[in-house]
Amino acid sequence: MPHFSPIKLSILLLVSAWLGIANTVYAKADPAQSTSWTVAAESDQKLNQFVQSVINGQPDVLVGVYISEVMAYPVVQQPSDNPGFVSSRAEVLTQFSMAARYGTTGILAHNTLAGADFSKIQDSDRVVLVYGDGSLKNYQIEVIRRYQALSPSSPYSSFIDLEDPNEVQISAGDLFNSIYTRGDQVVFQTCIANEGNPSWGRLFISATPYDPVSEFFHAKLRVSSVY
Repeated sequence: MPHFSPIKLSILLLVSAWLGIANTVYAKADPAQSTSWTVAAESDQKLNQFVQSVINGQPDVLVGVYISEVMAYPVVQQPSDNPGFVSSRAEVLTQFSMAARYGTTGILAHNTLAGADFSKIQDSDRVVLVYGDGSLKNYQIEVIRRYQALSPSSPYSSFIDLEDPNEVQISAGDLFNSIYTRGDQVVFQTCIANEGNPSWGRLFISATPYDPVSEFFHAKLRVSSVY
């Protein structure tokens, strides 16, 4: 398990506290599915328009995140000298540089700004990451976790998983390790407002790689088996 220095741990918790203040493949439409395929086609058009609005020619830089009917937001990077930075611009996401060291794409936003839309994300939603050269990576929402911060304004707060009936306390370092060190995934993080405190808790939403081409051919096989 990675060891976190006091400085790195403080950065993680400061970020947590500040958060409170493959191209998609579609089959030819079947008459019985015309409505759903029309919706898919419209979604694909919106994705293409979004991609064109954010690309900048830099192939290794994440520039946008798209979830149909939920968000289509540009992404900015944390300055190299400010790993606790979270954008204060409306409808703008921030990539978490510390998470990238473990192969994870961390997406941060204030819950009073773009992070407010994180609560609209649902299990099995498709996530599309857009890179500067227009290339895409596809993921699917798999896990949604909610935690209470026992000391919301402290950089050393412990946490409690709201799904844990035993209310076991988790340290900040252990929470980071359990969320961000699982390799290739996308993690959305923002705060949970409660009891008048915008930083009362933390919301983590994880997505794993998704292959739309494979899903398309599996869908074709399922349809063929019916007939």
